[in-house]
Amino acid sequence: MLMLAIIPSLLETHMATILVLPLKSLIMDYKQQLLAMGVPYQVYIWGQDLNSRDNLILVSADKSQMDTWHNALRDLAQ
Repeated sequence: MLMLAIIPSLLETHMATILVLPLKSLIMDYKQQLLAMGVPYQVYIWGQDLNSRDNLILVSADKSQMDTWHNALRDLAQ
């Protein structure tokens, strides 16, 4: 299951791959696995800007509904 998110982020380096996860515990699991595999990623934290360097973005389902998330995506796209 993890490879479904990793492959596009590694192949499409000029685009963002967003992985919306329903539970914070899943985010922790993904972080551990991605770190162990050396795959660059970032986790969206409320109110924080997204960087264009790490194109695999993990976000919790509740945060993906917030205006701050939509604003961060808009800023990243520009």
